[in-house]
Amino acid sequence: MSNLLQLPEQSALTLASPPSVLAIANHPISFQQALQSLRNSGKLSLFLEEIATQYLLEQEFQQRSDLEIQASAIEEAIVTFQQQNGLTELRNFQSWLKSKGWDESIFREQIALNLKLEKFKVQLAQPQLLQHFIENKLLLDQVVLSRIVVASQDLAEELKIQIVEESGSFEGLAQTYSQSEDGATNGMMGAVSRLQIQQTIAIDVYAAEVGEIIGPIACDGDCWCLIRVEKMLPATLDYATAQQLQDEIFQQWLSNKMQSLVIDLCLSEPIHSADQFI
Repeated sequence: MSNLLQLPEQSALTLASPPSVLAIANHPISFQQALQSLRNSGKLSLFLEEIATQYLLEQEFQQRSDLEIQASAIEEAIVTFQQQNGLTELRNFQSWLKSKGWDESIFREQIALNLKLEKFKVQLAQPQLLQHFIENKLLLDQVVLSRIVVASQDLAEELKIQIVEESGSFEGLAQTYSQSEDGATNGMMGAVSRLQIQQTIAIDVYAAEVGEIIGPIACDGDCWCLIRVEKMLPATLDYATAQQLQDEIFQQWLSNKMQSLVIDLCLSEPIHSADQFI
C-alpha cells in the first residue's frame, strides 16, 4: 500500500494535559511524546496504518452478523496454532504469551479475530473471484526454468553451441560454468511467475517451446544467461490461487476504505502535508 493516508497540515486537536502511557527509567512518557518519537524515527506511518486498519475492520465487523465464529472453531484453531508452533506444553505456551504481553483471553480474542477476518475475506472476494482470476491469469501463469549464468556473452554463445549443435549437457555445463547458486542444482530455477521474470525475458520465455534454449540474454547486472524452458504451468483457480486472490481483493478493499479516512493527529509541532503515510 502507498499513500493511503495523509496527515493534515496542522493538527486539528490539542491536548491540555496529556497522560503518560509508559515510563522509561521512572521517567513518564506521554502519548504525545510517544507519537513524536515515532514520527522522528520514521515509524509513525506504519503505526497509524495499523490503527486505521484495525478501526476499519472493527467498524465492518460490527455491522456484520454473518461473521460470528463458533466457539468450537476457535478451540480447534487454538489447538492447531499450538501444535504448529511447538506450544502444546502449558509452560511453553505461557512463556510465549508473556513474551507477547498477552494473557490467554487476549490470545483467544486474536484467534477469533483472525478467523473472522479470513471469513470476511472469503465473503468479500467470492462475487468477484472468478472475474479477478480471468483478468489476472496471464500474471498467475508459471513456467519452470533452468539457466546458466556466465560473465561474458562470448562464453554464453560458446556454451549454447555446445548444447544445441554438439549435444552438450545443459545440466553438466550449468554445474561447471554457472555463477548463480542454482548452478549446483543443474541450473534449475524452479517455477516462476511472469511477474518474477524481467519483462524483456518474459516475452521470449512465454513464446518459447518446452525444451527450447533462449539467449544469451543480459541478466543479473553484467552477466549473461542461457535459459531453458522446462515446463509450462498454466494457472488454475485452486485453493492456493484463491487464497492469493482473496488477499489481493481484500487489500484493494482496504486501500479504497483508507482513501476516505480523515485522521486528526495531536502533536505539539505541526506536521506538514509532505509527511505522508504508507
